[in-house]
Amino acid sequence: MKVKITATIIGIFALAFAFSSCEKDDDELNVVDLGLPSGNLWATCNVGASNPWDYGNYYAWGETETKSVFGYTTYKYWDNSNKTYTKYIDWSSSLEAMDDVATVIYGPDYSIPTISDWSELIGNCYWTWTSDYNGRGVSGYIVYKTKSNGNSYSLSDVHIFLPAAGLIEGEVRSYVDAGFYPSNRLNGYGPVYLWGTTFNNKKVSFPKDMYRIYGHTVRPIRRTK
Repeated sequence: MKVKITATIIGIFALAFAFSSCEKDDDELNVVDLGLPSGNLWATCNVGASNPWDYGNYYAWGETETKSVFGYTTYKYWDNSNKTYTKYIDWSSSLEAMDDVATVIYGPDYSIPTISDWSELIGNCYWTWTSDYNGRGVSGYIVYKTKSNGNSYSLSDVHIFLPAAGLIEGEVRSYVDAGFYPSNRLNGYGPVYLWGTTFNNKKVSFPKDMYRIYGHTVRPIRRTK
């Protein structure tokens, strides 16, 4: 991964590549070809967002509906009487399609990224932090399709934007200057945590433990193979 930790200056041509909507006219998601070896296409927006800079909805891992309170007592796959998980108990479980919010909302071609998908995105694209994406006052990472000619990057180039949307614990949005994006798999060390990608203005961390019961923003991918 090529990462540049600086504030991005928005130039006069910044709007050239920015999408005004997350969906096409046919109600499919707008996706971007970042030149990845797998051929996977990444959505330009989070699930539930209207624009690339919007946070979108927050979801607990394995849930397909958003809610206002995130914790054990509201988690779909938690038995509060016996204090145990009721599904995805195996430590290395991956989400079934019926519990993948991207698949449920957008169809079988879409899904929450796997850990391999996140690894590919991090290893093959140019990441740069901005505190003001496209003049919208939203911080996060711009992830560019890597150039082979060594030229500088601007928002007119092919990219996606991952807002630093924080996460929701209980009813409170926490870590508001950071991003927490899930993969489709538990981390292999117990049923409590999943693997995900997290970041702030200093670094991108992957794979990173994330609590499955908290609310996270979700970025779909579309598979082409």
